[in-house]
Amino acid sequence: GLRIPQPFSLEELEGGLQYAINRNVEEEKNGQEPVVELLLREHRVHPKYGPGVFTVKRFHLDRRMPRWIRALVRVPVLLEEEGWNLYPLMVSKITIPMFPHFRLHIHSLYREGQGEGNAHGL
Repeated sequence: GLRIPQPFSLEELEGGLQYAINRNVEEEKNGQEPVVELLLREHRVHPKYGPGVFTVKRFHLDRRMPRWIRALVRVPVLLEEEGWNLYPLMVSKITIPMFPHFRLHIHSLYREGQGEGNAHGL
């Protein structure tokens, strides 16, 4: 496991996450194509970690690429994420539809402090 201390508190992190969500909603209202498409959001019980919020998102990376790069690529550049918000634990599985065998699993644990101790109990 890798531990990366962040220069902000959990309260500041929560505010930053909320800002990112609000920004995406605002872009959508202003007629811009959103980069993040929320396909599913519902309360569920994770089989190992208990109750939380399960989301399925699609990230349209090509929507922020310069037009000339999009013309070269000619296919949507997508990432898909199945995520569990079990705050302070986040569990994500990221896939790339263009590469069906690619899977990235990320477990993030948010804790106060500057990196002392073993956050994941490894």
